[in-house]
Amino acid sequence: MKNENLKNPDIYHSIFYKDLSDITSYSRDYNKIKDLICDINENIKSNPLKITFNKYDQLRNQALANILFITGGRISEILDIDMKPNADKIYKREDFLYFTIPTKKKRNLKNNSRVIPIHIEGEKWALDPIVKYYNLRQIELRKKLDEGWGSWLLRKPKRLKLFPMCRMYAYDILTWGIGMNPHALRKIRTTLLMNNMGFNIPKLMRVGGWASPDSLKPYMNINTIDLEKSIKENIKNFIGDKK
Repeated sequence: MKNENLKNPDIYHSIFYKDLSDITSYSRDYNKIKDLICDINENIKSNPLKITFNKYDQLRNQALANILFITGGRISEILDIDMKPNADKIYKREDFLYFTIPTKKKRNLKNNSRVIPIHIEGEKWALDPIVKYYNLRQIELRKKLDEGWGSWLLRKPKRLKLFPMCRMYAYDILTWGIGMNPHALRKIRTTLLMNNMGFNIPKLMRVGGWASPDSLKPYMNINTIDLEKSIKENIKNFIGDKK
């Protein structure tokens, strides 16, 4: 997949090269979102960077794309997820899988991380590659520790991350695989949570790690269809069930 937009440095911020209308429609249609993520998972198996990706690397790339979508996290936050012993950054409790990710925009706070619950049955299709990769990564690190590589791992903190890669390398893999700026997945997820799962502003701020509601404006794509849907769902409660 060759895309001339990769030459444009603007893509590395918030501009993405799919129509805003396409992104908005993804956010309103959950089946369309599933199709989008499945397409990404297939595309990302290819060799766009002329790098030989083995099956482990392919699974890693899929997990990276899926965890970006499912958590709505910033790419810098996802790359900072720790795999240190007893870190428990990803864990299961009852019907939910919990992701603990650092909040990069709140570095001045003592507890600068947030926990994001994902319903296992409801979003199993997106969680599967993440769980498979997480388990394999745990085995890989445990093996290195058992073989006496502990001091080597500790010399560079990145070696103990869930995704041991630099930000630009992750951007390149995802931009080629997705065909849009990876930040678009954050926009899609935020709009989905608001339109389809009933999240209000405080809940969106909690999940997305925003300090101010003003930061949410670029992420919340609302059009007439969304307004009509909200009215239809709530009109009886407002005027009563009169014929």
